[in-house]
Amino acid sequence: MKCMSTAIAALAACLFTCAAGAATETVIYDFTGGNIAYSGAYPGAAVYLGADGVLYATASAGGCGGALHCGTMFQLTPPAAGQTGWTFLTDYFFCNDVAPPQGESCLLGNWPQAGLITDKAVDDSGSFYTTTEYGGTDNFGIVTKITPPAAGQTSWTGSVVWNFTNGVDGSYPLSGLITDAAGNLYGTAPTGGDFGNGTVYELSPPAAGQTSWTETTLWSFAGGFDGSYPVGGLIADKNGALYGTTYAGGGYASGSVFQLVPPAPGSTQWTENILWGFAGVVIEGADGAGPTGTLLMDSQGNLYGTTTAGGARQNYGTVFMLSPPAAGQTAWTETLLFSFSGDDGALPYGELIRDRVGRLYGTTYGGGIASNTSSGLGGVIFRLNPPAAGSTNWTETVLHKFTGGNGTGDGASPYANLVVGPDDTLYGTTAYGGGTACQPSYALGCGTVFQITGTGFKR
Repeated sequence: MKCMSTAIAALAACLFTCAAGAATETVIYDFTGGNIAYSGAYPGAAVYLGADGVLYATASAGGCGGALHCGTMFQLTPPAAGQTGWTFLTDYFFCNDVAPPQGESCLLGNWPQAGLITDKAVDDSGSFYTTTEYGGTDNFGIVTKITPPAAGQTSWTGSVVWNFTNGVDGSYPLSGLITDAAGNLYGTAPTGGDFGNGTVYELSPPAAGQTSWTETTLWSFAGGFDGSYPVGGLIADKNGALYGTTYAGGGYASGSVFQLVPPAPGSTQWTENILWGFAGVVIEGADGAGPTGTLLMDSQGNLYGTTTAGGARQNYGTVFMLSPPAAGQTAWTETLLFSFSGDDGALPYGELIRDRVGRLYGTTYGGGIASNTSSGLGGVIFRLNPPAAGSTNWTETVLHKFTGGNGTGDGASPYANLVVGPDDTLYGTTAYGGGTACQPSYALGCGTVFQITGTGFKR
C-alpha cells in the first residue's frame, strides 16, 4: 500500500516536458530527498492550490532525518512576469526538526501521506490541517495543525490536534480530512477501532476557553460484509451523510463503498449502509477490487471512484459509478465505466475529478510504458469520455505516459488526484522519478510536482 517510507535545492536549469497528443506535461519541481539540507522526498498527496496561485503540499519523507524519516510541507510560487521558474520553499519539517531513531515516536508526526485542508470555520489564519501515518505520543499517527508565521516571523509551527492510540479511535491514518460548517474535522483510520479493522472519526474544536479537541469515533469497522481497512478519505452530502470506501471486506472481501448516516433526533448512533461490495476477481467480468481513493459525487448524487485491482480485462483496476436507488427502490446500481489493461494505465490509487461536460480525469500508479505495466514505475494521466450518442461505452484518452526512473525527467508513479488551476491547467505530484539530484542516490528518484496543459478540461 501507500506507505513510503532544507538548504533548499535550486530548480533544475531546464524543465522536462513530454507530450501525449495535445497535452503537455511539465515538471515544475524535482525533489532532492535527504536530510535537513534537502527539500523532502516521495510526495504522495495532491497539491493544495491557494487563491494566489501558490501550490502547497506534503512530501512524505526526507527533510530532517534522511530519506526514511520525517517529511516536509512545502510551497511552490508561480513564476513572476517574464520568468519561467517556480520558486520552491520548505515551510515546515515534521518531527520538530528532530530525527528519531528508526521506529521511535516523533511527537509532531512523521510520514505525512495526506493532502492539506484549511478550516475557516475554526480560524482564518491560513493554517493547514493534515494527518501523519506515524509519530505522536504512541507512534500511531496524528492529526496536526500547521500555522503560518506570526507577524515578523518566518517559521511555520505545528501543533497536535489528536494523537491516535490504536484504541477505539484508530491508528495509522493515511487519508486527508474534510470539514463542516461548524469546524469539525472528519477522517478515516485504516486500523484500530473496536475490532481492529479501522474507523471513521470526528474531531470537534475546543470549546470556549478550552484548548483540547474532542474525538468521537463515528464507526468501527467489523470486517466481513461491513468492510475493513478504510484507506481513502470521506465526502459528505448536503444532509451530512458521509461516504467512503474500504480496501477490504464487503461481500467478496474485495472492498466496499459505505454510507454513514447521522443520528436521528434523540440518538447518538450513526447508521452504516453498505452501498456496494466489490466482486474482485471472483466473478468473470468483475467490477474491481481494493478501492483506495476518495469518492467523487455529482449533482445527481452519483458516486464515482477507482479500484486498484480487478476489472474485466487484466486485473489492473477500474473506474466505476454508483447510482442512487430509483424511486421506490433501495439498491444502488453499479456501472463499470472502464477497466485498465496496462498500456492504458494500471493501479489507479487516487480519486477522480470531473469537468462540466462530465469527463473524468485521473492518474494511475503503474502502466503506460510496457515495462511498467503492473507494480513497476510509470503510470499515466487519463481522461474518460462519456458515451457518445447511441452508445453505452466510455472511452479513454491517455494524456500522458510517465517514463519513470531517476533522471528521466517527467516523474513516475502518481498516487494522488489532479487539481485544477484557474486557467484549466492541471497540477499533480509523482512519488518517484525526476532528476538525478536525489540524495541519497536512489534509482527510483525522489518525486516531482508537475503541471499538464492542453487536456481539454472544461471548468
